[in-house]
Amino acid sequence: MPLQLCNASPFPIKVLPYLPICQLMIIRLSSEPERTYGDEELASKYVNDDGGPSYWWRDRSVKELHSRLGNANVPVGIQNEIVDIVRFEDAELLERFERFVGRKRTGEVENADSVLGEFARKEGRRRWLDRAMGFPFAVGLAFSLGLLLVAYEPWHIGVWAGTLLLGTGAIYAVNHRDAPYLDSRALIALRAKNRQP
Repeated sequence: MPLQLCNASPFPIKVLPYLPICQLMIIRLSSEPERTYGDEELASKYVNDDGGPSYWWRDRSVKELHSRLGNANVPVGIQNEIVDIVRFEDAELLERFERFVGRKRTGEVENADSVLGEFARKEGRRRWLDRAMGFPFAVGLAFSLGLLLVAYEPWHIGVWAGTLLLGTGAIYAVNHRDAPYLDSRALIALRAKNRQP
């Protein structure tokens, strides 16, 4: 059962082990509920949940995704199919997908498979570029170090400055090495996971 804690004060709060922070009351019902958890109208977030983090932040993303798909005149059935596949993914990935869908014109989305496949191809290219950002720095660093072994020339300063600039790409690549991508392989795994009973 997820528990979301939010500190609205400007000061940090220490949550120590065994500190009582909530109360759970379980009450026996006198009759069957009219709508059970998981009912479509309730938009239940934790059906078949494996005990992961809270999904409260995804509500806005899912609504925005439906809105953007609706703006492209995508039928509701296709919208639901797309959202069912991507809704529980990483927040950054969902935002990229929202922007991708937001660029679609009316009638461009024929079915869920085509739009997800197109996005997966784009994500595959993005992953490759993100990983490749560190390569020019490695080459520049090797070249710069090699220049230290030869007689100094004024243009060496330009090479060293360029190598430092390329270092930002290497930092970016390192910071994004574990970033989530919905490339073709990840999409196949996600579809298989969604098909499981």
